[in-house]
Amino acid sequence: MLIVGIDIGSASVVACVFPGSTDDLLSFSRKYKPIKADATVEGIEAISSLGDIFALEPTGSYHRVWAENLEARGKTVVFCSGTRIRNYARTHGILDKSDRTDAAVIAAYAHYHIQGDNPKAFIELPKDDLRERYTSLKSLPRVRQGLINRLRARLAYELPERAKATAAERPWMESRPSALWREIAGEEVLGGKKRQERNSKTIGRGLSWIGQEIAKIICECERLESRIEREIHELMEDPLIARYSPVFEAWGISERSQAAIVSVIHPIEQFLGSDGRRIVERVWGDGNERTKRDRSLKAFQRAMAFGRTRIQSGDSLKWVSTGDKEVRASMVSFLEFKIAIRRSVNQARLFEFFGKPEEWEDWNKKQRDRWKDDRSFQALTEPKLKGAITAKPNGYKPWKDTTLIQFVMDYNGASEPFARLQLFYEYAPQCQNLVKKRRILKCFPLFIRWLFADLIKVASEIT
Repeated sequence: MLIVGIDIGSASVVACVFPGSTDDLLSFSRKYKPIKADATVEGIEAISSLGDIFALEPTGSYHRVWAENLEARGKTVVFCSGTRIRNYARTHGILDKSDRTDAAVIAAYAHYHIQGDNPKAFIELPKDDLRERYTSLKSLPRVRQGLINRLRARLAYELPERAKATAAERPWMESRPSALWREIAGEEVLGGKKRQERNSKTIGRGLSWIGQEIAKIICECERLESRIEREIHELMEDPLIARYSPVFEAWGISERSQAAIVSVIHPIEQFLGSDGRRIVERVWGDGNERTKRDRSLKAFQRAMAFGRTRIQSGDSLKWVSTGDKEVRASMVSFLEFKIAIRRSVNQARLFEFFGKPEEWEDWNKKQRDRWKDDRSFQALTEPKLKGAITAKPNGYKPWKDTTLIQFVMDYNGASEPFARLQLFYEYAPQCQNLVKKRRILKCFPLFIRWLFADLIKVASEIT
């Protein structure tokens, strides 16, 4: 059984066939003869003939072609974490980093752990295309927005009457771009003759061919987004992924946000033990006390880009954020929209639950309607409502009061998870006296914890 370590570049690789054992890895990495090959048919054939098991360090998208071709030729491919490879190299005194030494270290690392039957030393990469599709999809809006900004800058002196016109947001999977961009691109739109007549009377210099071409590119970007969205929708209908749908629907998560989540957490079983349960350990804490550690939840938090890695050396302590920042941003924006912008905990209605203030009965209907949604009304009523809550027994938590949660659900039509989060956002002590963004971040850990609990129920039902 020959093990081959491969260091992957953008268009070529360096391979090391491990001899089976070595007394000095540092000396071996300097003396062995590396095998170089380009990303061609001949290169793939030459590399695949070297051994039986191939160890690779994933590098962006460059590793895909090598892994797929090697597996197609019946070879076993394992993936090694870059951090573990570097640490393994340091333990053997290898401080230099080059393609030659990396290939030798990867081969030695794979040999050591395969011989020791330690599968946890290798990492699993997603087999489906959902992650790839979502990665492509999330990059397009940034490209499109840059073009829109450039087009609006030109319209300011070419068609100033249309420079500030609002472009309708394209719905999920809708293949037609916004009418505004199609109009400027010269495509057929409803009321096209009237639009052309209006544009011909502009005080600007008139639409140039450059502006029209930019609009065409914007339209093509939106059509490309729509095509990727349809492919994501088809992938989301896979039974293994569709099982999460009831959870996402209960939370009111859009399909785009669903794709972001599933792309980093599927399969959910990866966060559980071999028995299908959470991995909970008792460890000694910093205060020399025994504490519980929910390893499954921590791993899920890191996947959702809310976890952090602790790095401590002596008195120095720092935390490094982990995970996909795009997923985190998507979830924070989702919570901001669902909780803060469209939050449905109306103080006036909650008085029906906790009791109305004396002044409320003295107001006539016109006054109540005028004050109902005004900031000054909230400033007047919120302290009284908080007083009614704090008058409850010590330890009372509105977001755990099932009667209050049901009251909010009945009045606002919110789902149970969001009724709880909205109450937490409004009345949790840690959320008080904070700006909206900070309050949302206080809600985020609770959202992650509850979402994970709902998702692992799906896994338990399958097993």
